Amino acid sequence: MLVREVAPKDRDEWLRMQQTLCPEHNNSGHINEMDKIRRDPNSQVYVLARADDRIGDFLEVATSAYVEGCHSSPVGYIEGWHVDKNLRQQGLCSQLIWAAENWARRIGCSEIASDCELNNIASILAHSALGYEETYRLIHFRKEM
Repeated sequence: MLVREVAPKDRDEWLRMQQTLCPEHNNSGHINEMDKIRRDPNSQVYVLARADDRIGDFLEVATSAYVEGCHSSPVGYIEGWHVDKNLRQQGLCSQLIWAAENWARRIGCSEIASDCELNNIASILAHSALGYEETYRLIHFRKEM
């Protein structure tokens, strides 16, 4: 498997993974977001290409002016990360993380950050295994008025 930048031919596979990662969003919302990411010079998408030219993982990375727990600006930020179930726990996703970290270094970032939901134990363990340290826990509240 090969880590590379996302290509136009990956759109359907990337969309499939976006739907799995965020099923609460509709296809047009995903497509709009994907197009926005591809046009943004401060973001990059890496994929893990399978031998049959499909993709099995993707990782979206961008820059952020401020990230809680970080001490520099801008900060590389992992915006989206998905690994197909049959490829999990094989160490393959570390290749995507390294690509994202190298991209962030190349554009002048000295830190990279990420987040996940509090109940996403698999993501917490993956981040920890890749050398990421937890900085904050946050619960969002809302009230309809």
